[in-house]
Amino acid sequence: VSTQSTGIAVRSIKCFFCTVNSLDVQVMAEAESRYRSPLTHRYPSQEMSFIFSDRNKFETWRKLWVILAESEKELGLAVTDEQIAEMKSNITNIDWKRAAEEEKTRRHDVMAHVHTFGAAAPLAAPIIHLGATSCFVGDNTDIIVMRDGCKLLCRKLAQCCEGLSNFASKYKDMPQLGFTHFQPAQLTTVGKRSCLWLQDLLMDLQELEHVLSKVKFRGVKGKQWYQRRVRGRKPALLTSLSLLDRLMRVK
Repeated sequence: VSTQSTGIAVRSIKCFFCTVNSLDVQVMAEAESRYRSPLTHRYPSQEMSFIFSDRNKFETWRKLWVILAESEKELGLAVTDEQIAEMKSNITNIDWKRAAEEEKTRRHDVMAHVHTFGAAAPLAAPIIHLGATSCFVGDNTDIIVMRDGCKLLCRKLAQCCEGLSNFASKYKDMPQLGFTHFQPAQLTTVGKRSCLWLQDLLMDLQELEHVLSKVKFRGVKGKQWYQRRVRGRKPALLTSLSLLDRLMRVK
């Protein structure tokens, strides 16, 4: 290889890396020019970030649509096993670019993802979101996300309580000077002080467990006016819808 060719190659490589570095700096500058919440950027664990992520949100939408199709099939609607299988196999197959384009055109997030899911599962397209309201996926996914977030907090809080309990037992006899209003007070122990912190955390854990015990899954039906209209004109359909709600909750 000639010296001239080597020099050209070296200059090309340098030019390439300079371009890449320039693009990296540009991307970083653009990112730093946009608002980022500390709740997603600085403080959360990877587990909690995923729970509240768009991927988890829209995959949960698709899981709910699968459960809806299964329940409607059990009630006798024209839903086939092949359609359900196709939906299940495409739960994670999200075309983000298409979804963004669909939402820009339709100006409706749920319909955008209905059509995006339908493109990935064409056989099931006619029965995706069949008879449901947008709140079916939107509200129920919010409930599931908050429930999963609370479960994660409970698990981590229980681990913290266990660690603090061991710490309190280990240092139960170690004396320390207590303080009140930043003034020296009577003697206490490190273990006893730790138990006071532990009590606060246990109360928090009990409160979270209470909240979790009260979480309720919302139905598949639309707003109240729709249910009144069905009750007045098609009571048999209302009974089927109530049964559908029960099937959905079990699943």
